[in-house]
Amino acid sequence: MGKKLQNPENGDNSKEAHITHCLNCGTEVTGKFCHECGQQVMDTSPTVGSFIMEYLNNAFIWDPLCIKTLWTLVRRPGQLTNEFLKGKIFSQENPLKLNMFLLFIFITLFMLFSGTDGANRSVDNMLTDEMLYPTMQLDSFKEDRAYVAKMKSSPRDTVLMYAPLSVERDHPDVLDKISVIDNTHGQSLDKWEATVPRVLIEDKILILNEEGYYFFNTDEEVIADGQREFQQVLYTLVDIGTTYFPMIMLLTAPFLALALALMHVRRKQPLINHFIYSLHYTAFVEILILLIYVIYLTTGASMDMLQWIIRIGATIYLVLAYHKVYEPKSWFKSILKALVTYMIYLINCAILAIIVFVIACAIILL
Repeated sequence: MGKKLQNPENGDNSKEAHITHCLNCGTEVTGKFCHECGQQVMDTSPTVGSFIMEYLNNAFIWDPLCIKTLWTLVRRPGQLTNEFLKGKIFSQENPLKLNMFLLFIFITLFMLFSGTDGANRSVDNMLTDEMLYPTMQLDSFKEDRAYVAKMKSSPRDTVLMYAPLSVERDHPDVLDKISVIDNTHGQSLDKWEATVPRVLIEDKILILNEEGYYFFNTDEEVIADGQREFQQVLYTLVDIGTTYFPMIMLLTAPFLALALALMHVRRKQPLINHFIYSLHYTAFVEILILLIYVIYLTTGASMDMLQWIIRIGATIYLVLAYHKVYEPKSWFKSILKALVTYMIYLINCAILAIIVFVIACAIILL
């Protein structure tokens, strides 16, 4: 017995069929899904729209449950975690699937509106930035032992410098005997007097401007090999970050789960409980990053300010969710333990960042 068509005499002229048995295993069904194999009860002739929606639902969780889950995630921190741990699993999207969906959206937007080329241009801008370049240029010379020895043996000249004062603080062995003329406190380049190795002038690392001040030359011909290698490392980091961003983001969730487990080692909770919390928290951070990224694309707001919004928002959400899940009776304990957990989490993320940096260096050097 397959399908039983409704009687036209009842006034129903619909061509839709009422399915009484599962078309996959033949079991009699009474609801929307077969209780034996789990297949959805549907006609054998789906429409194009229903076929596409089914694909989107399975691949990218594009359905009302996704929207409901995202809204609850943002509006009520910690509630989804509590409900999931109580067994209310089918009333919300799987947190891992939710993360993958959000990361897919971010990568799509990034590749459409920024892309690796755009990120690499940002690297170029950073490397030639008048505030950052001098320190990076001198840092690159540290790897060249022959040039370091050359600078140490070089006679020194007293010159007027047009560069950030931080250069002197970071490299007192290169520039010393400082006399400040104009300190802008990081707003722009400073004017000061210093003694410098003459070799930097002879090799045109330092060149004169029209006012008689020496500044760091950004000409490609005088950039040290170490600077070029550093540039290639940054390019590689960009490629790794854009290509494997979903994996990198998800790798931070176990780190947060580990931090939570360390904070609650006496409770002896299963690690999976902390992991569920971590996935929900990571999903919120991804939503926050998406919103900030859209604001950045549409308004051109300062990225520094937007990054602070992400940090503050992520911290506040962590505390609120922590209070809901772990310490519902004490706000003081919630704030204290959440901040300690956050610090452990950031340390773990820093370790992950170092690993990624080492991989990038290995790719360049090998």
